[in-house]
Amino acid sequence: MNYRLTILFVALASWMSWLSVKPTAAQPQRNVCPEPRQDLPLSTSREISNDEYSLSFEVPDNYSALLERNSDGITIVVRNPADVRFLDCVRQNRMIGAGQSVSDVRITVKPIPPGIRRLSDIVPSSARGLQVRSSSTTIAEHEVVVYEVQSSYPLLTRTAVLAHPDGFSLIEISISNYGESLESVDVEVFDSVISTLEL
Repeated sequence: MNYRLTILFVALASWMSWLSVKPTAAQPQRNVCPEPRQDLPLSTSREISNDEYSLSFEVPDNYSALLERNSDGITIVVRNPADVRFLDCVRQNRMIGAGQSVSDVRITVKPIPPGIRRLSDIVPSSARGLQVRSSSTTIAEHEVVVYEVQSSYPLLTRTAVLAHPDGFSLIEISISNYGESLESVDVEVFDSVISTLEL
């Protein structure tokens, strides 16, 4: 009887130890790339210029600026250093789709779309699930239309649009954020780009 009990106990102990070391697929994985908390912009800045469209503006010294080209224009992506570190982590860990949480300031130069006669024509009309607010101002003797679009996604986008002196192109400066408010750091850099823009 004792012999049978001993065998049963040994078998039970082996089974229990196997359970304790077996990995459980149901456990959630630790987030190796937590969503970034924006770094504050440095008080010092540097000039970013593009000779092709004869434009320049200033960005904080700790921000990066990347040039993207497409078939009909360019986009200069101004990125917070915390987002740079986050995207590096995402690439290293092959986390597909995780980069959507990054918020950049984007300066885009593109052809004026057909049918646009004045800047206000660029502003999208309010539609179901879309709230739009717009205003006009003048910066460096150029008319600028600034508008915000709040989608039901929810995604909030602020865009400043002005005509390029070449008469064929538009300059769009934009920021966006998931939710119903923009990051204060992004707004600060957005305002700085607009106020230092030279054409």
